[in-house]
Amino acid sequence: MTADPPDLRDPALLQLAFQAAPFAMFLVDDSGSIVYANGEAERLFLYESGALLGESIEVLVPTELRDMHREHRSEYRDKPTPRRMGTNRDLVALRSDGTEFPVEIGLNPVQVDGRRHVLTAVVDLTQRVLSQEFLAAQLRDLATMRDELADLAATDELTGLRNRRAFLDQLGIQLEMCARTTRPVSILILDVDRFKEYNDDFGHLEGDEVLRRVAATLRDAARASDFVARIGGEEFAIILPETNDTGAITLGERFRQRVASAHWVKRPVTVSVGATTLNPSEPGSAEPSWHRSLLIHADRALYESKTRGRNRVCHHELPPSK
Repeated sequence: MTADPPDLRDPALLQLAFQAAPFAMFLVDDSGSIVYANGEAERLFLYESGALLGESIEVLVPTELRDMHREHRSEYRDKPTPRRMGTNRDLVALRSDGTEFPVEIGLNPVQVDGRRHVLTAVVDLTQRVLSQEFLAAQLRDLATMRDELADLAATDELTGLRNRRAFLDQLGIQLEMCARTTRPVSILILDVDRFKEYNDDFGHLEGDEVLRRVAATLRDAARASDFVARIGGEEFAIILPETNDTGAITLGERFRQRVASAHWVKRPVTVSVGATTLNPSEPGSAEPSWHRSLLIHADRALYESKTRGRNRVCHHELPPSK
């Protein structure tokens, strides 16, 4: 059962209270006409003193929302209770110059001279919304900076490839995928042949340029699914998802040949390649220890490539290529 609204018998006292309020206040009669509007209301909605008196409250509502507002006002007239509006959904009001702004509204039914009215308080949320938008923008910027820092932390500064840390992280992901899909994954480790001699003969700046060009060559030759990284010094690594041992040899040869056939100004540059393959049918293939085992196998295959004359591909489980 709804309680009777309070009876404000002294209109003069009511008007004084209106003018003392620090926010916009209106007194609206049962037909929706504005009976009182305080100075804050006139300032907020950009009306001259007294200009709002007698106007429909809908004059403060955007045109496209007025019909809906009349329906809500009719529903409120049938069940008048104190309530706040705009706390859980966006409300907008209309100034005399046509601009709209976000608001929160408080409604309270009262009796004035024996007639029912609605005491309406309007709070401008513009600054609050701007603050929220500013905070949201700051959070987005922080998230972007976080992503950029994470990207920098995973990137090799010299070549722009992913670094060793990112390579190991991706290897862990691929091992999990391998276990779930029961499809193989292969790894290549590539080492620039006689790189120390190149540095000694032409200087470290030229050596850095070789590393950048090798990195670009590997990146260009890689498939979209391949993960190319520089894992230290003149050593590179490539993860080959869903690639078996023969596929690893084929792709290893592609990378080796691309580097060997590139145009090198000072002298030819080649790479030796070690390959290894994880077969998901092998017991314990998804265990974390396989990180280390795979790298050891690839390193052994790389060593085989070096000892057999460099500029070749060896797989640790297959006969060396000639």
